[in-house]
Amino acid sequence: MIAGPVRWTPWLAGLLLSVQLLGAVSFEEQRNRLQTELASGPARPETLLELGKLCHNESALDKSDAKATEKLAGQYLRQLLQLSPTNAFGRALLGSTLTLGARHAFLPTTRIRLVREGLVEMDAAVEAAPEDANVRFTRAANNVFLPDYFRRRETVMSDFRLLAAQVAREPDRHTEEFRQYVALYQGIAHRRYGELDKAAEVWQSGLAVNPDSAVSQLIRREQNRKSS
Repeated sequence: MIAGPVRWTPWLAGLLLSVQLLGAVSFEEQRNRLQTELASGPARPETLLELGKLCHNESALDKSDAKATEKLAGQYLRQLLQLSPTNAFGRALLGSTLTLGARHAFLPTTRIRLVREGLVEMDAAVEAAPEDANVRFTRAANNVFLPDYFRRRETVMSDFRLLAAQVAREPDRHTEEFRQYVALYQGIAHRRYGELDKAAEVWQSGLAVNPDSAVSQLIRREQNRKSS
């Protein structure tokens, strides 16, 4: 039984490991290029991962036909995992894709089932590759927007603590963009859970990495957003 209604927090534009910004290559152009690469020979896990991530991100942004791109993401990622069953990043993305599917389900029970199936996949991916920053970020950036019903607060904050420690310890191993995305979403998590001072501190640290970047624009937008 469900104790009260399940509230579905809107997905922010930014659930991404690589953002599509104004002036960037379009989704269709990227997908066509990768599809051509995929068709040119035996299926390569790297290409399937890129296609899965691209379609996952397009669906997360609710662009194009979000339901269609979510379905494509699942197809590419399942094909990837058939070829490379131990690909933890692909498994984490598949789990995130399953939770995206909950947006399109009519019945609340179906929504809950899809989220739980997605959580199983993301948790298994983290268990298999606990130090993989992409895997941790995928789970944390997905789970922070899930309803409180799923009780993911400690998981989210644990993932962000590990990610923040990683980028602080070895900043040169991570791109500026990724370091800023960690700060962006860690700040969102702190705000989500009522820790406004910590959110402000984390966002400032993210801006300090590169104040003029596109991700800094997203951070400033979140700084100006009212708490929900």
